[in-house]
Amino acid sequence: FRFLVIEAILATDLKKHFDFLAEFNAKVSYILIHGIEWSNENDRLLVCQICIKLADINGPAKVRELHLKWTEGIVNEFYEQGDEEASLGLPISPFMDRSSPQLAKLQESFITHIVGPLCNSYNAAGLLPGQWVDEEEDAESNEDDDGAQKQEGKLSYNRINTPVYLS
Repeated sequence: FRFLVIEAILATDLKKHFDFLAEFNAKVSYILIHGIEWSNENDRLLVCQICIKLADINGPAKVRELHLKWTEGIVNEFYEQGDEEASLGLPISPFMDRSSPQLAKLQESFITHIVGPLCNSYNAAGLLPGQWVDEEEDAESNEDDDGAQKQEGKLSYNRINTPVYLS
């Protein structure tokens, strides 16, 4: 358990973000293998790490009020770091200079290059939550007392999280 917790925490380091994302993408999109092998401990660890990464950086996916609250906290941390760098006579890191705020550019870059690709990969792997549909069970539940198909129609998700229209 201790090992998993340490590996999950280390996975949130953005310096390794693209390495994790590349490994995950290779695993879930490589045609010659079956994607994630749930019986393989390394694959399960990778999914855990990606899940923790997504939980760590998903601020832009939250409701607007909560997203803005988290963004304000992060930007304040950035500005504190920039203030410290300036006081030490060091060059101020990008996005960390409170005298030259670039919040819109920071958010656009973060969402476009970090959050978006991770969410897309997680979704492509079929790991985003959705309603699982067993087509046989669903067909039975859509039959009326005479065994005829009901024509109610609803949108649901199959096991790989693809929208499916059920009639």
